[in-house]
Amino acid sequence: PAIPKGEVLGATDLHAGTKLKRGTFSLKAGEILGVAGLQGMGQLDLFLACFGMADVHGGTLRVDGRPIVLQSPVDAVRAQIGISLVPEDRKTEGLFLQLSGKHNVSMPVIDRFRRGLLIDGAAETTAVEGVFARLEIDRRALWTRAGAFSGGNQQKIVMAKWLLAESRTLLLYDPTRGIDVGTKSEIYRLIRDYADAGGAVLFYSTEIPELVHLADRVLVFYGGEVAAEISADRLSEKALLQAALGTASRIELVA
Repeated sequence: PAIPKGEVLGATDLHAGTKLKRGTFSLKAGEILGVAGLQGMGQLDLFLACFGMADVHGGTLRVDGRPIVLQSPVDAVRAQIGISLVPEDRKTEGLFLQLSGKHNVSMPVIDRFRRGLLIDGAAETTAVEGVFARLEIDRRALWTRAGAFSGGNQQKIVMAKWLLAESRTLLLYDPTRGIDVGTKSEIYRLIRDYADAGGAVLFYSTEIPELVHLADRVLVFYGGEVAAEISADRLSEKALLQAALGTASRIELVA
């Protein structure tokens, strides 16, 4: 099939991990593509495969319309690829809790501040301060360990890391889980602002209203593959729930 014009990240019949049997999608710049599905339907393996963390057994993964193979997250975050993952469990997968917020954020791009054998600490601090200001993260995070902050602020530190890396594509896997309502609203704004600035977002959430509110369209996973694609004009909680439970026909839902 023809590759959609302007595609930043895409896949055709991707078979990866232990649950994903056939994942097909196309994500463009400026778009928030939602992902819904009951636990264990293959969506986690899709996200991990797009970040070089799951074995790919078949199918094709593409960046800018070209097939790629990601051996590890190091490949994914390279400038010419620019894929970043905000994982479900920020405490064990997204942060080094004993390190400061600054060091967590600068770690993926620390070579940017290397001057010979040394790190330019002033340049590092200035760069991190800039993304902290954008995300309204307390300046104390420059020197305070990440584990000392609330769950919502920890998640914002994770997002700051990838904003500093200037990622082109954000993979968000249930990013507001366990976060208070006020911080959720801030994260929604950040996601929308990122997309409006030209970033591409693949966004999975266990909260159906989040997908209805934020996504431009939604892929629904069932039995290890995309069972439905629901466009914005037909997006509703009922439609998502029906597709996630496997009780609605694909013909009814695909626009």
